[in-house]
Amino acid sequence: CMRVELSAIIAAFLIIAPASFLYWDMDGDGLKSYEEIFGETDYNNPDTDADRLSDYDEINIYKTDPTLTDTDGDGLDDYEEYNTWQTDQLVADTDGDGLLDGEEINDYQTDPLDIDTDDDNVHDKLEIDLEIDPLNADTDGDGLEDGLELEYETNPNRPDTDMDLLSDGYEVHTSGTDPLLADTDDDGLNDNYEINVLGTNPLSSDTDGDGLDDNDELEMFDTDPLVADTDGDGLNDYRELLMYGTDPLDVDTDDDGLTDYEEWEDYFTDPLDDDTDDDGLKDGIEIQEYLTDALNNDTDGDGLLDGEEVNIYLTNPRLRDTDSDEIDDDLEIALGTDPNLDDTDGDGLLDGEEVLGVTYWGWYVKYSDPLSNDTDDDGTFDNEDMAPYGNLVLKMDFVEWEVSGDPDWLNTVDPYIKVITEGFAGPYYSEIWDETSSWSGSLVVEFDIADHIIEQNFTVEMYDEDGTFTYYDDDYNDQLDVDGTSDDDKSLNFRFALWNDWTTLTVNGDIFDDGVNEENRYSVVYLIADGDGDSTGDYDTILKFYVWWEIEN
Repeated sequence: CMRVELSAIIAAFLIIAPASFLYWDMDGDGLKSYEEIFGETDYNNPDTDADRLSDYDEINIYKTDPTLTDTDGDGLDDYEEYNTWQTDQLVADTDGDGLLDGEEINDYQTDPLDIDTDDDNVHDKLEIDLEIDPLNADTDGDGLEDGLELEYETNPNRPDTDMDLLSDGYEVHTSGTDPLLADTDDDGLNDNYEINVLGTNPLSSDTDGDGLDDNDELEMFDTDPLVADTDGDGLNDYRELLMYGTDPLDVDTDDDGLTDYEEWEDYFTDPLDDDTDDDGLKDGIEIQEYLTDALNNDTDGDGLLDGEEVNIYLTNPRLRDTDSDEIDDDLEIALGTDPNLDDTDGDGLLDGEEVLGVTYWGWYVKYSDPLSNDTDDDGTFDNEDMAPYGNLVLKMDFVEWEVSGDPDWLNTVDPYIKVITEGFAGPYYSEIWDETSSWSGSLVVEFDIADHIIEQNFTVEMYDEDGTFTYYDDDYNDQLDVDGTSDDDKSLNFRFALWNDWTTLTVNGDIFDDGVNEENRYSVVYLIADGDGDSTGDYDTILKFYVWWEIEN
């Protein structure tokens, strides 16, 4: 080979050359001829490899191969590496980035002394392999350095990897969205659309936190994805749509005057039904105007719907008895009376008094027709009429008389009773009692008195058959003083009052055994008998009679 032939030549030369020649520096490069011969450099050429470095410098200073222009074979001659690029002439890849120094200088213009020329945290060789620019830290100009693009797995050659119209750098550094996903929050809306058009949060599928995805709010419900309560009624959109069924775009779904929130949270009415209790009044009107119970169709419990009271009868739906006449409104409607007028017929009696009755003296109850001021058409208004449904009849029943002592005078006297009263025809006479010292039976005298008269004066007298007084009232006999005055006319005068406010009649229970207590209706009267007609009492006589009144139709 060439090397062997050259050695042979050198050996031959040494044989024939003068010894002093070996120590000459023939080319002035600082190397003796023998050094160049043994180093295989050209002793006649100071720069054997023409790399602009002398053979001596290459051997003794740079340690490079003086026979090779590019000792490390990196594409740069040794001189360039040392004097121009300050690269290592003995290392083909000075910065160890995987690229030869010559490639970096001549092909890629990268820095052979810097493993990462553009400081993007990606070695130059890797950038070349990935076809990204090793001289530009942000190859695609998206605001995200190539090293970060590799970290985020984005495309360093594409400014918008996920094609959502947001640059990768903006997504990483500003919006915080995922540059690999066009819809970071998976709500069906493009990140750019959320940020630049809608103003929604691309990192949250439910921007307003109402429980509905932003896209659903836009596409399905037409609600505002930025406002949890689109209609501002106090209920968030989710509750309205998926829990209550109300309209999230209408504060008052059923148009009853109450917001959906008020119905659910305050009044517990149905926001889908404008009249929750079906009484004919909207819930809002009940609560705000009439103050009725929107959950009770008959607030006052009078048997009429609140709506009927307000719209038909004009009564107060919060009062059972609007006119305070003692009859509930529904009963008045049934009876035909006016529930807004306490005295429908204007007779001076409340409708309730006429229907339910008025109690007099603790035992008599008077009823009348609330639709007629004169129930029995007798010319007397019901408030004055004591018997609006009939006639007031006063009755007297003489049941017994007895003479004490020796009644010889009875042999010549046949007595009878005469009853006289004011304002009536008469007098009234009993049958003649034939010469006897005692009698019992019944003598009833009736008086059809005016219904409005509540007291009446009577006179009872006892005569002989020939018409003369048989009995008289001595002044000293207090028991005959029935009305508080002395009866000088020898007659029994007394007043019978419907209110029974008098004390001279004896209480004797149920006299007629008819279940009615004839309280204050029985009288025992003592008379003095004038046996010889000289106006002097000779014998005592007891006269018993009842006085009472009845209503007859």
